[in-house]
Amino acid sequence: VSISPPPGAVTYARGLARRGVSLADLLRIYRVGQAQFTGICLDVADGLDEANDLRAVKTVIDTVATYLDHVCECITVDFEEERERWIHSRSGLKQHWISRLLAGTVADTAEAQRAIGYPLSGTHLAVDAWIIADRAQVTASVEVLDRFHDLLTTAAAGASTVPVHTDEAAMTIWVSLRERERNLIARLKALLDADPLPVQVATGLPGDGVDGFRCSYDQAARVRKLAESARPGPPQILTFADVAPVAMMTGDVAELGYFVGATLGPLSADTERAHELRETLRVYLAWNRSPAAASERMRLHRNTVTYGVQQASEELGGTP
Repeated sequence: VSISPPPGAVTYARGLARRGVSLADLLRIYRVGQAQFTGICLDVADGLDEANDLRAVKTVIDTVATYLDHVCECITVDFEEERERWIHSRSGLKQHWISRLLAGTVADTAEAQRAIGYPLSGTHLAVDAWIIADRAQVTASVEVLDRFHDLLTTAAAGASTVPVHTDEAAMTIWVSLRERERNLIARLKALLDADPLPVQVATGLPGDGVDGFRCSYDQAARVRKLAESARPGPPQILTFADVAPVAMMTGDVAELGYFVGATLGPLSADTERAHELRETLRVYLAWNRSPAAASERMRLHRNTVTYGVQQASEELGGTP
């Protein structure tokens, strides 16, 4: 067969190569399509009696199979060439290393850090941003997402970031926080209110080191799935903390541990003092913030409960 694959098929294959989709997944798309087409032909053949008609159906099936086999060979070459170009390009190399970090296959963290130009030893926040199709007719998606990256960098007071375009209308950005910023999201929201962009935003929780880099990304991805399925639509910025109970219904123990640690901070420590403060605070909140009711429930003096709540509040950096 000398017929070339349709230009759209080549463009689609190259796009998947740049997004890190495997060749096996691409070829499976063609196998599924061929199976569906063959099923239609067999349904047609089931109602035919004439031998010539049945031979015609068989000829169609064989011709399509031969054509798709040829197309898959050509598409495989284009896919592998594009993947090679993408990996050796600057952005492709960065995405290649980030994919390995997320897969947990990086042995030399220092090498990965040099390759992506981003510190991996600190605290990381993953932010997903994607174009909202029904909010505006956006023709310059890359420019919109790059503008969002600028706003996020401003909100993070110039902290290091590493942005990755996951497709033509979506981006993931990691922010290396100097500390566990509690006001970053509020500042970003204010900037988006002043400079509206047709984007939806989902974030994970801050996490430390490579494990935190990976976990925050997984959380942001989970939030994005929930945001995309929400009816009516969610707020423009949706964080993992906003939807944690729903997001954790899958029973991810590691994710649950990160959420508890981020929420309780020092109170999550495995120490006797932290345990006592957690329990005091739990009972106090369960009994409608009543020191008298909590002291009766715990069989402690009211002043002891009050003091414990004050200490827990100081550890959390706010009022329970």
